Amino acid sequence: NLKGGKIIVHGTGFFGKKPAKDHDYHRDGVIDPLSMPVEKIRLALLKAHCVFLEFLVKKGLRAVSLDPASIFSPGKKLALKDFSPVKRLLALGIVPVVRGDVLFFGRSARAVSSDEMAQLLSLAAFPERTVFITNTKGLLGPGGKTLGKALNSRLPAVIAGIRPSSGDVSGGMRGKMLQVKKISDAGIDVLIGNAFSDFSAPAGGTFEGTFIYGKKKNKRHNPGL
Repeated sequence: NLKGGKIIVHGTGFFGKKPAKDHDYHRDGVIDPLSMPVEKIRLALLKAHCVFLEFLVKKGLRAVSLDPASIFSPGKKLALKDFSPVKRLLALGIVPVVRGDVLFFGRSARAVSSDEMAQLLSLAAFPERTVFITNTKGLLGPGGKTLGKALNSRLPAVIAGIRPSSGDVSGGMRGKMLQVKKISDAGIDVLIGNAFSDFSAPAGGTFEGTFIYGKKKNKRHNPGL
C-alpha cells in the first residue's frame, strides 16, 4: 500500500536456512561448489522465489523477477555492480523482485543475505523509506515490548543489546539492524513491522511497528520511490 515505485527484496526463509545448516555454511556463507550440492541449494531458493512471485502477481502487482547476479558482485564483500536493470523496470512501472541467492565468484560461491542487498539497493535508489518485514510487530526491546520511534543516534546501543545469530548467514536480527543503521546513516527512514502493519502510515501516525528516522543532515530521497 505504498505509493510510488517499489523495489522488493526477499529472503530465503526455511528454504535457505535448512541447507545452510545441513552443509555448514551458515557462519560465513561461503560455499564450495566442488564439495557441496550447490545445484540443489539454488533450486530450493528458486522454488521459494517462484512461490512468492506468484503470490505477488495474483495480488495484482506488476512484479518481475530480477536476477541478483545481474546487479550484484559477490566476492568477499557484496557490491552493487549495476543499478541500471532496476532503473529500467521502475521506469516501466514494474516492481523488481530480488531474492536472497547463491552467487558465484571465481571457483567459490557465496550465500548472499537479502538484508545486505536491501541496504545496497537503498543507498543506490534513495527511497522515501525502506521497509523491513519481520515476524514481529517491530524491533523488540526489554520485556519483549515493541520499540516505537527510534532516533538514529540510539541504534548503536540497540544493536549492542542484540545477540548475534550463529545459525543465520545474515546474522539474524543483529545482522539486519547493522544494515538498518547503514541505511539510516544515509538519511533514509526505516520501518520495521510485520505483514499486517500499515506501512503507508506516517511517522507520527498509526504505524504500530518501529520507525527509525534517517540522519537529518543526510536527508534526501528520490521522489519516485
